Amino acid sequence: MIVLPEFAAARQLYGSLGFTPAPPVAFNPVPDTAFLGRDL
Repeated sequence: MIVLPEFAAARQLYGSLGFTPAPPVAFNPVPDTAFLGRDL
């Protein structure tokens, strides 16, 4: 999952659902973009 820096509320929501930082899966030119993942 890719979350842009301006979506702080979304990052909090994903964090509350168990998503954690993950390695990038694609190039993204936007600085400070968060890549998140979760084991299913």
